[in-house]
Amino acid sequence: MNRRLREAAQPTFKRQLWDEFHFYYRVVAESEELKENSLMSPSRVVRPLSIAIAFSTLIFVSVAASAWHLDLTASYPQADQVLAESPDTVRLWFTQVPELALAGISLEGEGGKVEMGKVQKTDDAKSFKADVLERLQPGSYRVVWRAAGSDGHAIRGRYNFEVRAGTGSGD
Repeated sequence: MNRRLREAAQPTFKRQLWDEFHFYYRVVAESEELKENSLMSPSRVVRPLSIAIAFSTLIFVSVAASAWHLDLTASYPQADQVLAESPDTVRLWFTQVPELALAGISLEGEGGKVEMGKVQKTDDAKSFKADVLERLQPGSYRVVWRAAGSDGHAIRGRYNFEVRAGTGSGD
């Protein structure tokens, strides 16, 4: 065989390197493509996992915060309630036992502040009340309150109610 034909038939060193490079490049590219399309690919596992962790943390923090701090759960009179008679007391219920020394209730009507008694504990440890010392006339009223739990974190709130007929008294 002719020497030139033999040399042409045999790949050169450069050609061999080039072929090997392309072979390995194709293998790596295909394996990366397979990884991305597999069920265990990083993008299919890490992204949902990080979203689940973030969501769980958010839920935990919000539940824990509400468990650590006092929140109003109920009241008498209720917010936006329309009463037929003047109430004798304003009573508030909470998620925890409130510190009576840090509690307060005031009542404001169309004619100004309404005279209220001192805050007192009730038969339910998670509530307190204050007596309304005067009969409320028909109109709108606003209860303004403050309270704190054993952690000392004070919360404040307000709500409105209405008295339709200013006669009688009831609880």
